[in-house]
Amino acid sequence: MRGRAVRSGVSRETPPRVRSGPVDEQPVACPAPPLRPYVSSCTGYRQAGLPPGRHRGLPSPRLTLIFTLDEPLTLTGHPDPGQAPGTYDTLIGGLHTRPALIAHPGRQSGIQVGLHPLGARALLGLPAGELASIDLPADAVLGRHGAELGERLPAQSVARRGVPKRPSRRGRHRGALKTAAHRGPRSDPGGPAIMPENLSDTTPAPQVWPTLRARDARALIRFLVDAFGFEETVVHAEGERVEHAQLSWPEGGGIMLGSVKEAENDRWPLRPGTFGGYVVTDRPDELCARARAAGAEIIAEPADTDYGSREFGVRDPEGNLWSFGTYRGEPRKA
Repeated sequence: MRGRAVRSGVSRETPPRVRSGPVDEQPVACPAPPLRPYVSSCTGYRQAGLPPGRHRGLPSPRLTLIFTLDEPLTLTGHPDPGQAPGTYDTLIGGLHTRPALIAHPGRQSGIQVGLHPLGARALLGLPAGELASIDLPADAVLGRHGAELGERLPAQSVARRGVPKRPSRRGRHRGALKTAAHRGPRSDPGGPAIMPENLSDTTPAPQVWPTLRARDARALIRFLVDAFGFEETVVHAEGERVEHAQLSWPEGGGIMLGSVKEAENDRWPLRPGTFGGYVVTDRPDELCARARAAGAEIIAEPADTDYGSREFGVRDPEGNLWSFGTYRGEPRKA
């Protein structure tokens, strides 16, 4: 069956059987449990004895990390038409809305890792938005770590009749990714700065502050701090009446709120319970569990979206709706 490598009745001492015809296989491995928040799949691919061809790498909600084992990967067209064609021994491909065009000479093998957007931050040290529509060699982002992974997955020796042996180091690759996941975003001096030179952080700074009114502002502040992790930066109040409060979000930005006013001359007559906000987080599953433990009403369980984000939804005690996700918005136009 294509996509599943089957080995049965063959001892370790038995020499590998060499196929006489074309080879086209793609075994898929389930990521180890510590990697599953970051890695969607690990796929080995091997083709030999096929006519030269070209295929389209279609858009998906995953980033792509590829390590070739023999022939380099040849991209004749990138998702960004302005990027020149090139060949890659290792490749990091960002989220994209246009297909990539990949040419092959009839023989290729390698390992392809699908990364959730959260995996971009945890394993690559970058938010997924910074790699949108970009293809890069792995060492351009990972520095010496990318080179190390490439060296630990060298091209396999050629077996009889020119058919390369099946890749046998996928476990080492997985181990290296687990180490990176536990280490968190990279900041060591052995690689480039977290933002490569050919990328720029053009995501807008958080200077838009959503505001809301609450019937019980004190209780809402306690809830937002306990359930979501907002930080109470300042609260100006008289008794239970809050004139102004600022809650900061640890990953950037924040909100401002106060008690509802019944005065007819209120210049900011926001109705409690009508607010809706989207908040960026690198840990939506962990945050959802925290909110649930604090008694929050979960209205949408954590799920992956078709635009590459992982998100969940919550209703607070005042009736406001909150969405938390990994999508960080699009970079500003140059």
